[in-house]
Amino acid sequence: MDPQQQQIEELKQLVRQSITLAEENNKMLHGMRRNARIKSIFWFLIVVLSFGSSVWGVYYYVVPRLQQAQGLYENAQSAFGQIQTLQQKVQGYLANPSTTTSSH
Repeated sequence: MDPQQQQIEELKQLVRQSITLAEENNKMLHGMRRNARIKSIFWFLIVVLSFGSSVWGVYYYVVPRLQQAQGLYENAQSAFGQIQTLQQKVQGYLANPSTTTSSH
């Protein structure tokens, strides 16, 4: 083989190797992109599930307790109002006992 023919064969071999490396790199790049997409999807799902479970927890555990506490507060407020009304009646009676009718 003459030296020029040998150089052409070496160049052909280098081109083949370069093509093979480019194809392998392309496969790896596609795999990396696919893995990045899958990771992004799972990350999004985790964030959505975390937020959703927080909202669910608030509505099914915290809100009923707050409503219960509000009901207790309203009952206590009503009872306090009744006590004040009773106190005013008693004070009015003690201030003017003659205004009430007695059957004696």
